Amino acid sequence: MNLILKLMKIIQTNKFIIIIFLLIIVSLIFFLFLKNNSKTVNFVFLQNKKIEFIFNKYGIPNKDTIFIINKNSSLYEIRYGLKKLISKNNEVTIRELYWKQGDFTTFIWFINKNKEWIVVDGLKYNNQIVKY
Repeated sequence: MNLILKLMKIIQTNKFIIIIFLLIIVSLIFFLFLKNNSKTVNFVFLQNKKIEFIFNKYGIPNKDTIFIINKNSSLYEIRYGLKKLISKNNEVTIRELYWKQGDFTTFIWFINKNKEWIVVDGLKYNNQIVKY
């Protein structure tokens, strides 16, 4: 019984330190969870790849869309990075492939160079973490 009273006294006097320690542990676990569930993925490694390579890597997309953007185009947040492709007064034809696989959504955007669709950008995100 005496031992239990001593432990209770130690816990009461060090309550602040114990709470801080627990908060640090919970924060680390939460950070590791988010890191392992990859919010978004950078597609630099796919730039300049041909569309055939993408079909072989990702399969048939859920959606395949072609649209034109220019300096006056209003783009959804997810497509806003495509504005960098527009030079003064020009318009750019974009091909967008979209895959939904489980919790993840993938977009890959192409432009037509020399009659071939070439990757210019992409985005992959976890639908449970990022909302567009």
